[in-house]
Amino acid sequence: QGNNSALTLQSQAISIMQQQEASNGTPVTVSYTLPVLPSGLVAGTNGGINVLNFANTNGVDVSRVNIMAMDYYDPSVTNMGTAAIDAATATHSQLMAMYPSLSSQQAWHMLGVTPLIGINDDPSEIFTLANAQQLTTFSQQHGIGELSMWELPRDLTGTLGAADATTGSGIAQTPFEFSQIFEQIASPPQT
Repeated sequence: QGNNSALTLQSQAISIMQQQEASNGTPVTVSYTLPVLPSGLVAGTNGGINVLNFANTNGVDVSRVNIMAMDYYDPSVTNMGTAAIDAATATHSQLMAMYPSLSSQQAWHMLGVTPLIGINDDPSEIFTLANAQQLTTFSQQHGIGELSMWELPRDLTGTLGAADATTGSGIAQTPFEFSQIFEQIASPPQT
């Protein structure tokens, strides 16, 4: 994220490819998956804002900004669902500023949110099933364009209490329970 010469070359190559493929009738969509804090994308040379600025400067048509709502290492974060919603809300504001031609609805649709389900690398940060429902409801209400999770093999209990295990969430759950919650994003919220 902080290698400006690499970001320039990458963005120029992506822009050229998008232009060529659009003229061939095979448009290419581009999604950036970036780290985030509850306060939004990180500014500065090593932050996600830097990546998007280089993409914009070099003509990349960005379709999605997918935030990794996880691993904050912030003792003030006590509810990972609220932290993910805060991160999404702050990023939405940042997207509105970076892309002033977007409507609020378009900026929400441009946004993706990917939490690390279960126990994160910081074992005090636990994204629960209730957090998943909280984020899903928020996503439905705002028209967020993508809701996913890190990662499918974790969508079962695995070893209870295990932090950032690749074979389970570390919390009590039925297999694929997070997936079933996140799949609700395809339908409007129940009122």
